[in-house]
Order: sequence, then C-alpha cells, then structure tokens
Amino acid sequence: MYGGYYNAGMAGSKVVNVNVFAISGTSAKMECDLKASIETDQIASVSWSRYNNNTPIYTFDLRSGQFQGNIAGGSGSVGSSGISSNSNSIIPFGTSLSREMRLGDRAYLRVEDTRPLQFQHIIDNVRQEDEGIYKCTVHFMKSPTLTTLVNLTVIVDIRELVIIDWSGRLLKGHTTQPLPEGASANITCIAYGGKPLARVTWWKGGVLVDDTDEVSEEGQLTTNVLRIAKVTRKDLLTTYSCEASNSHNQVPITAQITIEMYLRPLEIRLEGKVDGLSVSMRHDIICRMRGCRPPGKITWWKDGILINNADVKETTI
Repeated sequence: MYGGYYNAGMAGSKVVNVNVFAISGTSAKMECDLKASIETDQIASVSWSRYNNNTPIYTFDLRSGQFQGNIAGGSGSVGSSGISSNSNSIIPFGTSLSREMRLGDRAYLRVEDTRPLQFQHIIDNVRQEDEGIYKCTVHFMKSPTLTTLVNLTVIVDIRELVIIDWSGRLLKGHTTQPLPEGASANITCIAYGGKPLARVTWWKGGVLVDDTDEVSEEGQLTTNVLRIAKVTRKDLLTTYSCEASNSHNQVPITAQITIEMYLRPLEIRLEGKVDGLSVSMRHDIICRMRGCRPPGKITWWKDGILINNADVKETTI
C-alpha cells in the first residue's frame, strides 16, 4: 500500500503475542510493540485491525500525520507534521462504522508523544462481543514489520449468588432452619452466569473449608456443596461465607449463612426443701434447666400425673 517503506515481506518479521483482560463495562486498553530491530530506525505507519479482518480499524501514517479508518467517507489528521502538535492526541472512531466491528464511538486510538511513542487502541464500555484477537501492524523505514497480536478476553460479571439449604429452600435471610444436635447438613451455594464461570468456595472465620465446586452440564452455573457430617454445640451460630469469583481483578461476591440449632438441656435439677414438708406451710421448689435452645417448657408431675393447677412461675435467665 505504501510501496517500499513497509518491508512487509522482509524476512525476519516479528510477531508478539499479548493477553489483555477487561471487565465488561470498563475500558480495554491494547498497546503495540513499537521496538524496531534497528535501533535508530523510525516508524512509518501503524495500523490496528481485527485478526480475521483485513480492513483496518485505524491506519496512522507518521510521515504525513494522516489518519485513516473504516469510517464512512472519512480520514483525519493529527497536526500537519504528525503528532508533534499535541502530546496526547485522541482520535475518535466515528459513528459510521462498518457493521462487523460494532464499536461505534466507544473505540478510539490514543497517540502519546512519549519516547518511545505509544499507540493505544482503547474500547470504552467493552462488551462480550468485542472479545477476540486484535492485530497491530507496525511498518518501519528499514526494519522488518512488527506485528502485535492482542488476545482480548472480556470478563462478564457473575449474575447472582444464592444459597439453598438441605431441604431445597432458598435462604433469603442469613440463618438456617434449626438443626438438632448430631444431624448432618448439605448447604449448596450457586453462582449463576459470569464469563469465565466463577470459582465457588466456602469459608469459615477467614479459613477456606471447601473449594470442590462443579460446573453444570449446561455450563450456566457453578455449585459448591458444603457438607457438615455431624453438627455439635460448637456449630451453634457459626457463620459460613460462600465466595464466588471469576477474576483476580475484582473483589469476590459473597453470601453468608449462620447455623441455627435445637439443643437439648445439659442439666435439670431441683432446688429447695423436698423432704419433711410441714402441713399448712408454703414451700417453694425450684426446677432449674440450662443449656437448651430454644428455652424449654417446664411442667410439674406428681406420681406420674401432670399437675395442672399448681402455682407455677417461670423465669428465663
């Protein structure tokens, strides 16, 4: 396209592979490798395109300062002598964009007059359909052509994180149904959506307790089942946290549950004088019960018969 300046077919052309990750809705920044094999060489042109599309997104000729892209009926320039008139030039992508790109005015080329120069292809509000391989081709006056292949991966947020108890009930609050001592429990944490799919883990007191998650056959969700073999009194009001994450660049989303339990009394005892009672005198006999949850109901019996009309006062401590 530009004659002998570009050395496009010169032996020794170099290809550099780069991975770029961007979270959906943020900006994706892709940069060219601009280092010529001949140290004193100069850049002739820089172009960006999709790897599988020969039509450039932008072409920037540094000799004339002319900018061209696949904008209907248009080309642009950055100063009469290249980028020297502006140390931080932003070239918008225009609105009449070819359909296969679908970038609209979300994309632009940022040219920074630093040493070395920087040519950033930036996509704002990046979407999942923007994902793919982008190619930056740099032609030099003397050196072989340098191509940078940027593999853009767009990370999509996890849509929802829910916890389901052993009965299949969705835990909308933070507390489980009460479990009796000695019972077992399976509590399932489910992360819906996201790209890549989330890793789902269970934590207790900041310590990882389970990382054995599974992806559904449809590939739409990730689950992790917390299996408690036998609950004891020590598990009462224990809080477990489920965390889901699909990117090291984001804080995991979390959901918490607290274990509620039924507890049997640890002790029941009678206090007060129970032997040698005097006729026609009042005697108070106290029944004390501790260690039960919820507070137990105390009833009085005489010779195996329930006393219904006893003067009974209950106090919970």
